[in-house]
Amino acid sequence: MNHFNVAVSDPKLAVSVADEIDRRFANSSNETKSESLRELAQLQLQSIGDLNFLIRAIVGAVLVALLFATSTMMMQSIRERTAELAVLKTLGFTDRACSC
Repeated sequence: MNHFNVAVSDPKLAVSVADEIDRRFANSSNETKSESLRELAQLQLQSIGDLNFLIRAIVGAVLVALLFATSTMMMQSIRERTAELAVLKTLGFTDRACSC
């Protein structure tokens, strides 16, 4: 995509200058489409895709990874404590033993 920038001295003339440029190139093999720099920036952002969806997808992936890491650490902790719990049951402690 080729583009060129035109600067006008009076901002009120910007629309008429853009229309005149488009009118002059209307029947050429390379027609023009005038747009402001703001519109160009918006189109470039839209070409990236839905930015809100992208951000939500990344945050969702991070939360899933944290949930997975937390559950893995909890399972490892339980596995490490199994032998200790077996010794306590052998000594007579019950599952609902209270230190009250």
